[in-house]
Amino acid sequence: MRRMLATCVIAAAMTALACGGRASAESPKEGPKALRVGTYDSRALAVAFAPSEVHETQLKALMKEHAEAKAAGDEEKVKRLEAEGQAGQDLMHQQGFGTAPVDNILKHIEDQLPAIAREAAVDVIVSKWQITWQAPGVETVDVTDLMVKPFKPTEWTLKTIAELRRHAPIPNEKLKNLKD
Repeated sequence: MRRMLATCVIAAAMTALACGGRASAESPKEGPKALRVGTYDSRALAVAFAPSEVHETQLKALMKEHAEAKAAGDEEKVKRLEAEGQAGQDLMHQQGFGTAPVDNILKHIEDQLPAIAREAAVDVIVSKWQITWQAPGVETVDVTDLMVKPFKPTEWTLKTIAELRRHAPIPNEKLKNLKD
């Protein structure tokens, strides 16, 4: 849903730019303001989120619920929680090493996105893996570091992210095969 919304926003902005720009952003002397698109490496968000306090809290709650279900002899709930935990782990691998959307992570910082956009002076923020095409006048700005900051990454996490960003994402098919 977010990806579709972001795509619609970009399409509308590019249409406005192609039709002479945004009236509120242009002056007669300057011409149309270039669209500035903030892009982020979604893998970095996954790597920053994994050891974050909010994720640790989620995991502890899941483990507590699992232990309680096991103690109560509720095998159906135990299996469901184990499947949920495995699915979460699989998703984190797809997000951290591939280009899977990080909507579940973004929901934890959605209230901070307007401030991030203002700080970076961008009109739109999208995953760098979701840009299919862009017009020549569109300026992209890497906002990855600003998007990672709310998860309070440690120096080790930041080094891990820097190393990860030096490599291309692993294709989804290859990630699926690694699991099998």
